Amino acid sequence: MVHRHFGIDVSAKDFRVCFVFRGKAYVEGFSNTAEGFDHLVEWAREVALGGRLRFCLEHTGGYESELVGYLQSRGFYVSVVDSSQSHHFRLSLGKRGKSDAGDAYCLSLYSKERQPKSGIQGRTPISVTSNS
Repeated sequence: MVHRHFGIDVSAKDFRVCFVFRGKAYVEGFSNTAEGFDHLVEWAREVALGGRLRFCLEHTGGYESELVGYLQSRGFYVSVVDSSQSHHFRLSLGKRGKSDAGDAYCLSLYSKERQPKSGIQGRTPISVTSNS
């Protein structure tokens, strides 16, 4: 099955989504609410023209939590990646500027190229041992 990769940049009130297909970037904005999540899925299905939808986001201090839960509860493949990994990927593309749409674009490309695992990546708990 063909996979369609969507990058999502999330903030407290809204989020930007980018889908790159045949060299063209499709970008759309949505409110960070249940209604916005519904609109995202409708839009993604429309622009993807079939295939399995894959969503890639960065850790954003919790702003992404409800959206991730929403997408996962509906059976979508969702990867939440560490921002340092996506940052270095962005730099490798020669992208130095920062914008919500630009971040979503790079996350879409990151998802397609790197194929991150579903779930939350890069947040390994640190164990502390006592010397006493």
